[in-house]
Amino acid sequence: MNELIYHLQQQSILQNSYLNIAIFLGILLSGLILKRSFSGYLGTFLFQFIKRYAENVNKTDFVGLIKKPLEWLIAIWIFYFAFSFLEFPTYWNLRPSNQFGLLMVIEKSYQLAIFISTTWMILRLIDFIAIVLSSSSSNRERKLHEQLIPFMREFFKIIVLLFSFFLFLGIVFNMNVASIITGLGIGGLAVALAAKESLENLLASFTIFLDKPFVVGDLVKIGNITGVVERVGFRSTRIRTLEKSLVSMPNKKMVDDILDNLSSRVVRRVKFNVGISTKSSQQSIFNFVSDLKKFVSENENCDKDNYIYFQGFADNLYSIQVLYFVTTTDESLYNQTKELVNLEIVKLAQLHTIDIELQLR
Repeated sequence: MNELIYHLQQQSILQNSYLNIAIFLGILLSGLILKRSFSGYLGTFLFQFIKRYAENVNKTDFVGLIKKPLEWLIAIWIFYFAFSFLEFPTYWNLRPSNQFGLLMVIEKSYQLAIFISTTWMILRLIDFIAIVLSSSSSNRERKLHEQLIPFMREFFKIIVLLFSFFLFLGIVFNMNVASIITGLGIGGLAVALAAKESLENLLASFTIFLDKPFVVGDLVKIGNITGVVERVGFRSTRIRTLEKSLVSMPNKKMVDDILDNLSSRVVRRVKFNVGISTKSSQQSIFNFVSDLKKFVSENENCDKDNYIYFQGFADNLYSIQVLYFVTTTDESLYNQTKELVNLEIVKLAQLHTIDIELQLR
């Protein structure tokens, strides 16, 4: 064994002994093969420190989020450690790493890879925190969290990306970050003026979160658009219309225009007139109105207050006003209740031998 090691040390390629090359290849191959297992074990180890704060989230969710960036980070460390056993030939006359050349490019590329992997892992941790907050919210808070958490998640991701970018410029390229930010502040005024509308939409998004005129899942009407709010972003709010199309409404418009939050209604009103033939007898009309009042009052989806009366005369017809309130904001249940009442009108008209001539609006 000693003779083999000695033999490997004596033979070389590009001024690197066979032994060092064998160590390099061994570390590289074994590390790349096992990096997935390493990342899984490391993710499980890290979860032990945070599981007390994530009681409603299982280990699989956490490991699944950070496993990929951990794999890349481990792979970078493996490459760095493996290449430490090799040296560049002296006759290449490479410039030192503090001067522009191959060594500088390799060193800066390595540092860039470290920054990207670390930033990627932090972004995944932000995603995990968002999952924890969503799972820990009560039913009362869930709608607000479904709106606020995705927005704040994207907001903090942008902050992390900007911080990582400036940190990379300062550490890797030794740039004066303060002067760069100052320069951006001067040029930022021009950018702000050019992007005035985008900034107005961003500020409007904060107004939506603070004032809470609606939350994700609410049925809203703004202008000629009616639909369910699916997401509030930095610039726009996405609304799924009743026709199932997706509309992106600028946040400024959501704040400035008149917005009707249909989900905030306690009840929904139904009002129409029923026209019946003048041949109908007084007793049959009385029985028809009384039975219809009783049916609506006893319906569990209708408010006890209703206004069903023999209202008067119109176009040689007797006019009966039907006005009641449905105690639900669910569109499907609302239409089902209306259908039941309408069917009862037809049933009672047949029972009391009343001819419905037309429905007056």
